[in-house]
Amino acid sequence: MKKLITLTILSSLIFAGSAFAQDVAPVRDGERLRDGQFRIPKALRGEDSPIADALSDYRSAREELRAAIAPLRASLKGADEATIASVREQIRGLLRDHAGDQREFRKTVRREMRALREARASDGE
Repeated sequence: MKKLITLTILSSLIFAGSAFAQDVAPVRDGERLRDGQFRIPKALRGEDSPIADALSDYRSAREELRAAIAPLRASLKGADEATIASVREQIRGLLRDHAGDQREFRKTVRREMRALREARASDGE
C-alpha cells in the first residue's frame, strides 16, 4: 500500500511539473558569438585576430544574402503555385551560392585554429 501511495504521489508530481514547465529561451544581452551555426573560437575573435578581415567579409556577404532573400520571401505571400515554385528555386540558388562562401570561411577558421594549436604546442616544448 505504501508503494502505491508513493508511486501515485511521485507520478502526480512529475505530471504537474511537466504540465507547468515553461519553455523560456535564454536572454542574450551581449553580442552573439556565432555566425549561423558555426562557433568562432575565442582565440580568433577580436579586431586583431588573423581572420578579422575574412570575418567582416563573411558577415557583409551574409547581410547581402539576407537583403536579397527578404523581398523574395515577401513576394511569396498571395502568389500562385508557379510563382512560388520559381521564387523558391531562386532562394535555393542564392543559398547554394552562399554555402560555398560559408565553406571557405569555415576552412579559414579551422586553418587558423590549427596554426594556433601548433604554435602553442611548439612553445610548450
